[in-house]
Amino acid sequence: MANTKGTPGGWSDPMPATPKIQGYADAVKPQVQEALGKDFAVYKAVLYIEQVVAGMNYKIKINVGGTNFIHVLLFVSLQGLVEFNQAWGGLKEDDPLEPPK
Repeated sequence: MANTKGTPGGWSDPMPATPKIQGYADAVKPQVQEALGKDFAVYKAVLYIEQVVAGMNYKIKINVGGTNFIHVLLFVSLQGLVEFNQAWGGLKEDDPLEPPK
């Protein structure tokens, strides 16, 4: 995948999660847990990709304990509001972090 960071509509290559990305993930944790029907004691963002739109879309790979991972899609508005979109469970570390289809 070509790195299209900063290009409207294009998704970036995967990047290591930062404290800012962990904060976004934490903001939607209740919705993620509800969507997947699980409570996560471990919830650590490890990788993310981003897409420039009228705001930013983020897809984040999150470790939820041991070798268990989830992917979370969220949107951050230009005003900084974080909105949950979708979550995928039952993933492993080597499942690729790719743009949503």
